[in-house]
Amino acid sequence: MKRKLLPIAIAAASFSVAGVSNAEINMNGFATISGGAVLTEDKSINGLDEDINFQTESNIGLQFSSEMGDGINATAQFIARGDNNWGVEAEWAYISYDVTDSVKVLAGKQRSPFYMYSDYKDVGYAYHWAAVPDNVYWIGFDSSNGVSVIMNNYFGDLDSTFQIMYSTIDKPDSSLGPLDLSMLQLNWTAVYDFATFRVGYTNAKLNIENEGLDTLAASWVDAGAGAGFDGQKIADNILIKDDTATFIGAGLTLDFDSYFFVAEISQLNLETSLLGINTNSYIGAGYRVGDFTVHATYMLSNETATESDVLYEDIPDAVLPALGALTGPTEATFEGQRAEYHAISAGVRWDFNPSAALKFDLTNQVDDKDNADPEYEPNRLFYRLAMTTVF
Repeated sequence: MKRKLLPIAIAAASFSVAGVSNAEINMNGFATISGGAVLTEDKSINGLDEDINFQTESNIGLQFSSEMGDGINATAQFIARGDNNWGVEAEWAYISYDVTDSVKVLAGKQRSPFYMYSDYKDVGYAYHWAAVPDNVYWIGFDSSNGVSVIMNNYFGDLDSTFQIMYSTIDKPDSSLGPLDLSMLQLNWTAVYDFATFRVGYTNAKLNIENEGLDTLAASWVDAGAGAGFDGQKIADNILIKDDTATFIGAGLTLDFDSYFFVAEISQLNLETSLLGINTNSYIGAGYRVGDFTVHATYMLSNETATESDVLYEDIPDAVLPALGALTGPTEATFEGQRAEYHAISAGVRWDFNPSAALKFDLTNQVDDKDNADPEYEPNRLFYRLAMTTVF
């Protein structure tokens, strides 16, 4: 059924053009065909393994927009992704209204402003990498349903854009289980000559349903009732139920035509739950020579979870040793959320056509987390090759 959405949308657009004399439909598109593989034996990362494939990170999208007069506009964007078996989904579907020349209101499904490249993350032609840095751009959803207000002003040579957005997400297929959240997001972008600065803040109420976590939490409640400690407190740290999360991100780009610098940092704070505090950043630079761009990026990540001494602080010392059947699985669950690594990436982009580019990145990621296995290999070397275009 999803595969039929795009032809239906095109048919609807054609009908609108023919049937409404003052409604002009504009269409543009983009596509990225990307392949990659891991060069380190018996390793996998970011959906890549030792066998190259050109589906996992590929996409094609079409965007339709219509000006309906009196400041009212409609926008829809449909994307087919290789990792979704090329099923077509509506990524954007919103109506906007120009309140004034500098204030716009949007309502519907739109891009959530988490990152510097959020608006065109799917448009590979818009940036120099074969893919945006995985360590920062890791949140498993890009769009949400809600209302936002965008205010654009000029202060001399400074172009200022401020956005406030309230939205919700109901995602039944997140990596941890069915997810729903509500978010209030603030985003400010300032452009001055060669410099672009962006900072954003998100406050969210988060719920994730996970059968394994539910069972583990219920076991702690039962154990606490039988041994005389507050098992519900441990259960609350395990479960992600009505948890308050904050997300802060900042980015900076300095572009001097032939060379450029870019940096971004983000932090997710869910300190009282399984997800803990995740801090991720990158810094990079590039140099343009004719149709070629060479670039390098350094990435750093630190993802923590609630420490066991905090988790078990209310359990009597005489009781804790007898709870090995619970503490083992609990610590394994929390340990699985921890990650410490750095990565170095180098690549080249060739703009062989005014609207198409060929890109190659080579990345080495090093796991910095302690591992007791003396034969553990912390390095993961992988590459990406992508052809991307806009039309």
